[in-house]
Amino acid sequence: MPPRACASTEDLRRALYALPPGQRLALRRHPVVAVSIHCSSLVRGLAQHGETARNLLRDLDHTHALLLDFAGTQDEIDAARILGILSLELNRDHRRRRGLETVMNHASDLDLAFDLVLNQHDINHRIVLNRQGVLSHQLDLVRALLSSVDQVRSEFRDLMNDFGSASNRARALDYAHALDLRLGRVRDFDPDRLLTLARSLSWSVDMQACRTLGLPRGGWIGALLTDGVLDDFTKADLASVDMTGLDLSGVRWSHQGTIWPPGQEDRIRRVSQKAEPGSDIWVVIRADGADIVQV
Repeated sequence: MPPRACASTEDLRRALYALPPGQRLALRRHPVVAVSIHCSSLVRGLAQHGETARNLLRDLDHTHALLLDFAGTQDEIDAARILGILSLELNRDHRRRRGLETVMNHASDLDLAFDLVLNQHDINHRIVLNRQGVLSHQLDLVRALLSSVDQVRSEFRDLMNDFGSASNRARALDYAHALDLRLGRVRDFDPDRLLTLARSLSWSVDMQACRTLGLPRGGWIGALLTDGVLDDFTKADLASVDMTGLDLSGVRWSHQGTIWPPGQEDRIRRVSQKAEPGSDIWVVIRADGADIVQV
């Protein structure tokens, strides 16, 4: 476990809101902030879907056994029964894999953010080496697991489309052997270890983020950043802030509580939408496919 934080989550929240509004706006797109957010998102995703990966691995073991049963049976009714079970399991696994796809998207975003930070020398290189080491290996095993699910679905369709063929049983045996080899490469996948590694990395990155933001040393600031603390300007006086070149996409603001520079509110409202119907909270959105929103 990481050492106890010197500043509590609430201390960090208050410190973030105490930063000058213009500084908070500028820091929203800082590369270290992006890394912290992606780390936190990865941790959340792994905590939510780690058991899914374990279930997929167990299901693929059962799929391997079913393929062997199908290859060995001479009874057409039994063969149809086995394929029916396979169909139900593979459809369930296809639904399960969606959550893991989200996790892997977070991992890909983290890779890109790390590349940017490393190029700008804003983060300790040892953190990147940690990311590229054991953690990266475990994430590669998740990718291999998802690939195996996709491959089995494709092979199952072949078996269904050619159900009456004399060569179908031999094909199923080949598929079973191929699946056994793929499973051999992912059997050392450990969701608990992966989550522990991700949390350790997130802690280290959060320490760097605190230094970058000029905040008290504390842990898990990424969770606050992920929850949008740096996006909340619903009670901010921005009247004297120079908006030139700032990306405002995702900024939350209020007609009653936010003070924009003179002449800017109407322009910002045109690229915003209400957070909820009837709410006074607005969110700046990306218009016309633009990567950023500037005023």
